[in-house]
Amino acid sequence: MEVFEGVELVYSQTYFNPKPVRVIRIKSAAPIQSLSATEVSSSAGSFGFSSDGLGLENRFIIWRAEGPNLFLDEFSTDSDLHDSSICLNFTHTKILPGTQIFVYRGFLILVVPTQSSLHWFYVSMNTDSDSRGPLRPNYSILSLFPNECDLQAPTYGFYWLTTTGIAKKAEVVLLRDGRIQSAFLMVDSPIVMVSLPPFGNDNRELVSETTLREGNVVTQLLKNLDSQHNVVDFDLISDGFDAQLVSIHKDGRINLWSAKAKRVIETVNLNKISNENLADNFSIRFAQSSSIVVVCIQFVDRAKFMVVKMNEQYNSSPILAITAVKTRHVIDFMANPVMRNKDDEYSLWVLISETVDPDEREQTSTQPYSLWKCSLSLLNDNPHEWIRVRPAVPDSSMDDILFHSTAIEAIRHRIFNGDDYSFDAVQRAVHIVCKKPIANIVYNDWSSLIGFVEDFLQSGQFKQYYLGADDRNSLMILNPIDQQAWDNAVEKFWLSLYKCCNQFQEAGLHALRIWYSQELDIIGVIQQCRFTIYHPPDEHMRYLLNSTVDKPYLKECFLMAEKYAKNDLRLDLTIPENQRQNVLDNFLSNIDDLCRVIRLFAEHCPVDISTNLISCNSFYLASSFTTGLLSTAFRHRILGRLHFSHLVNAVIRLVTQLMKKLRQGSDDRWDSIIRTHDSTVLQILRYYSTLWTALSNRIDCMVPDEDGVLRHMTVAQAFFKYGNETMVKRLTNGRTHFIDEEEDEEDEVEANSRRGSSNQMRAAVYLSNPATTEFSKFVRDTLDAAMITLWPESTALTLPRFLTQNGYFEALQNYVLLNEPFISELAYAFRFFQGVAFSGLGHPQMAFESFVEGLAGIDTADDALNNVLSYLEHEPRREYTETDYLYIVMKFFKEHGHNQAVITTGEIIIQKAKEDIKVASSPQLPSVHMLLFSQHMANGSYSEAVQAILANSDSELQRGCLRDLVFVLLQTEKYKTFIDLDYKQLTSQVIEILEERCKNPDVQWESPIFDVFYAFHIQRCEFLNAARVMYEFLLRLRHELQNREILQKRCRVLATVFQTMHMLPDSEQLTLPINIDHISKRRIDTNFNDVFTLDRTQETMDDLEETPQDSVFILTKDDVQKELIKAEARLSLLDAYEQSNVPPLNEIEIVQDSIKHRLYDMAWLLISVFDLDPNELFADVTFQCINLDLEREDNPDFEDPLWVTHNRKFVDDSKGHIERYWKILIAYTDLALQKSPANSHILRTIAYTFLKYSLKLPAWLIQKYTQVNFADFLRTLLDYNELAEAFRHLSPFLDSTLKSITSDRARFYLPITHIDELLRLSDQSDLDLPVEDAKKKIKIIMDRYKNFCLAAESFQ
Repeated sequence: MEVFEGVELVYSQTYFNPKPVRVIRIKSAAPIQSLSATEVSSSAGSFGFSSDGLGLENRFIIWRAEGPNLFLDEFSTDSDLHDSSICLNFTHTKILPGTQIFVYRGFLILVVPTQSSLHWFYVSMNTDSDSRGPLRPNYSILSLFPNECDLQAPTYGFYWLTTTGIAKKAEVVLLRDGRIQSAFLMVDSPIVMVSLPPFGNDNRELVSETTLREGNVVTQLLKNLDSQHNVVDFDLISDGFDAQLVSIHKDGRINLWSAKAKRVIETVNLNKISNENLADNFSIRFAQSSSIVVVCIQFVDRAKFMVVKMNEQYNSSPILAITAVKTRHVIDFMANPVMRNKDDEYSLWVLISETVDPDEREQTSTQPYSLWKCSLSLLNDNPHEWIRVRPAVPDSSMDDILFHSTAIEAIRHRIFNGDDYSFDAVQRAVHIVCKKPIANIVYNDWSSLIGFVEDFLQSGQFKQYYLGADDRNSLMILNPIDQQAWDNAVEKFWLSLYKCCNQFQEAGLHALRIWYSQELDIIGVIQQCRFTIYHPPDEHMRYLLNSTVDKPYLKECFLMAEKYAKNDLRLDLTIPENQRQNVLDNFLSNIDDLCRVIRLFAEHCPVDISTNLISCNSFYLASSFTTGLLSTAFRHRILGRLHFSHLVNAVIRLVTQLMKKLRQGSDDRWDSIIRTHDSTVLQILRYYSTLWTALSNRIDCMVPDEDGVLRHMTVAQAFFKYGNETMVKRLTNGRTHFIDEEEDEEDEVEANSRRGSSNQMRAAVYLSNPATTEFSKFVRDTLDAAMITLWPESTALTLPRFLTQNGYFEALQNYVLLNEPFISELAYAFRFFQGVAFSGLGHPQMAFESFVEGLAGIDTADDALNNVLSYLEHEPRREYTETDYLYIVMKFFKEHGHNQAVITTGEIIIQKAKEDIKVASSPQLPSVHMLLFSQHMANGSYSEAVQAILANSDSELQRGCLRDLVFVLLQTEKYKTFIDLDYKQLTSQVIEILEERCKNPDVQWESPIFDVFYAFHIQRCEFLNAARVMYEFLLRLRHELQNREILQKRCRVLATVFQTMHMLPDSEQLTLPINIDHISKRRIDTNFNDVFTLDRTQETMDDLEETPQDSVFILTKDDVQKELIKAEARLSLLDAYEQSNVPPLNEIEIVQDSIKHRLYDMAWLLISVFDLDPNELFADVTFQCINLDLEREDNPDFEDPLWVTHNRKFVDDSKGHIERYWKILIAYTDLALQKSPANSHILRTIAYTFLKYSLKLPAWLIQKYTQVNFADFLRTLLDYNELAEAFRHLSPFLDSTLKSITSDRARFYLPITHIDELLRLSDQSDLDLPVEDAKKKIKIIMDRYKNFCLAAESFQ
């Protein structure tokens, strides 16, 4: 039957890109010859790479020549190629038919003949033996084609014909030694041979040009010139180191020439051996053999083909076969062997021109040609059967059946399916029909083009252009538009678009040539805008039906059934009443054949057969070309079977209705068949319809192509391209055979038995013709397996599983709807898939309801549902529990972002676990808690997330979730939430996680992790741990590159530690493990950016190095305070430095620098804490105060400098009305005396500073000095020879001493040494000093004390 015959296939990958990747202009330096008005028609051809070790046998190149342009497109069956199209532009000349491509010694050779020249190109393919193709994976060989600037020898060469005239056809071959042999047929008929030198020799002087002439010189002179110049057609073939040329002349002579000998080696005169007068319109081709040629003779209404044996002595006729086909014009023909290395059976392919009715052209898309196939056997004289290949145009005969509700659906599907029309044609049609420009839509972006049309249908422009005048007026007065008027406008738009698409597409469907790839066993037709691929017949259906349906009397029954089906099974619209009896009689006369067809068709629908299925796992599936071929071929096969299903169903309905209407008794055999198989036929019809509709659905692939455009493909192509090895299968051992069990029936007549045996033999012969190449076997076996694995009744449910795993939820929803009502075996599984589809489409409530309905299948241990769950979970087949099922549902909800649905489902499981001990012990329960945790985290419900962690019984999952919680809260800076959460028994694990993060060397010092850790402990009143955390942070900071920020951070950390330690009881001490790595030795810094440390003295470091490693380091508050003060001092010095100097590490040096920069408060703090010598500080402060006094005397507008303002930390402003800077010095003095009341060194330092500049000592200093140590005060005055001042203070001192002696027990102190020195110096002085008065007072003191002592002794 025609629906099962071979068909031409087209799909998006077979359309040529209207804009090639590169355009290369060929500019030869030869002079332009004057061309005649001879027109050169467009031509085409192909080249298939051979399996010669280059790894390119799965590629082929198709070329098209239009005027001066040669378009080349490369395709691959195992990869998607980049830069796969180029255009060669030959200026000022036209390309002849005959372009050829060869491969020789790793070079691709392209030879292009033009009307007056021959051009050749050598392209190095530079292949790698370790790869399947070029060095650059997935790049085409055409991408290696040289640029215009590189077109020079030896890459490119050309030769201008010297023979006068213009060529109209050429043929080119490559000989075994690398020479290129070409032949040109000139307009005035002679053949010119051009021979190029061997490969690699670019010397044009070695090019030879010869005109072929018959006979010797004398013969040539005696013959009429017309006999020399009457060549109609010729062909050229390589025969090793020679080329053979066959030419056919107007008088019917066929000459076989040797190109090497330049002479005729064989002649056959068709007129002498033919039984009829032959026309002079001949064409000739070699049949891929130098000894067999095929001659086409065009008559007025038919074309005759002769297979002629050449170059052989024969006794009988050289004509091996003759056949004919009705046509007025043959475009092209080709003969190729059915089997390799076997030349007795050929397939003859003929491309003939078709005339199309203009009225039909307006209604549907047409193909202006047809492809015919004829099987030729050269060993017998059996009649040759011609089979018309189904055309590569939309099968509109199915539209009324598939889209009986409205034709708009069929039109829309046909326009935008990407297969029936080129993108360029549809884009131009949309531009015309929508009457607006289309911008920013790249080639093959079907999704954007569909969106553009849909937007237009909702726009005001659509209403303006396609609504009637009355309806437009209704819009203007805001009246609603009638629905029928709106539907008419929409239909008008789609019909206009459909008509426009047909007009644009028709121009590109002109057939150019038959193309053939021997290595891939692919044949088809090259058209101007695309090429087609021939797909062989549906051999299973042909074998099954044994050609019964092809009988002429049965064809009439099926034609009537088809008419009945198109009329919606309405008898009154199909058959007039006066003809119904005749129609019924016709059916009843063929009832046996009809019953057999119905029975076989119903009994042998695809079923679950897995024994012969293996994983495909083929590199062919990496190619969009291959997956597109599989998709299109598979859908055509389904469509043919669907068509036939409708016909079988229509036969059953029609015969039954006719019998009922005509009240005619039924046939027992018919009744038996109908009772048994009626429901089966309806089910098969439904399944084929479901499968075709589902696989034809267009989806946007998630993976963009090289142009960044989402791939718009059918579900079928997506399945073959992205289905993993567990889904895409192929058959092993070739085929699945059917056995007709009807032979056991006793009432089968002998004639039917003989007929059945004959038909089975024909089917066996058909099946015995296996695919001849690896690729054709792959296509055949994959398609056969797909019909089994994708069958809707299969419990494997391969297609919905694929749609689920790849996220094609809209297509999944459509597939589920197509299968309603569900069969009982698959009902629960389909409910599950329905839930998945709803979830993926953003309807969680509807999804939940569907999932709940599917849950009932768990209780019944539903086989299909358990299979699906096992496949999706990648587990061995097992029976799932309710917990397992609901957990899988939770994962789908999570994947699709339905957080609340996840939580709701999880709570159901938890509730069941509380009620059922089996659920509570389920191994999936910890995973449920983990999933709930993740959803609570996604919702920001962190307290609930902690509860989910606490409820999880799996310690590993619990710890993992806890880590995730800590990571998320810290990463999102939700520190307060993190600290406030109640972790209960997990608190210790949280502390461990924080400790690990703090110890991670990748954590930067700017990270707040230590602050968070500190706050975590403080929140829980763990002050000791909090202080330890911050001090460890301090140790970490010491190893950073020191700068202002680091020092500030260290100061803040130290202050925090110090304050925290104040909150500790006296019994608790901060202990740290000894780690010499953290307590670095001091070193002198030479650059501000160097690392410097702030640690203990060298002696302490030496002690630490001798301490065992398991010891602990006890840290006191004083230690922290000292380090804090030291760090603050260094930070202050950084602010004081005018340059980027490094603050010193030593305390003494820090004090010195602080004094230098007048940071007196900081210096005093360091001195007091580290118990340093303060004399330098007091000397400098005294000196600065003295200077300020002098400045104040000289400057009435004097203002205190900044250092006076800054150093106010220890000043008591309530003391007296003295200057503020003196108060600073007094404050330091008081503090020093408070710390060491008997220490007169600081007072001496101050006094020395005054006396050094001959200044009087201030009263406050004299008072403090005399109270602390009068002797030292006196010594200070003597050092600077202040004798008068010394006597002035000595006299009151002596008076005071005298008053203090009241008994012999009185204790008094006289600085006798200093007084003696004073008296001695006085004797040497010229000053009038009270020396005697002093001596007298001293004598009185001594006498008084002596008297008290004597009196005391007398009483004893």
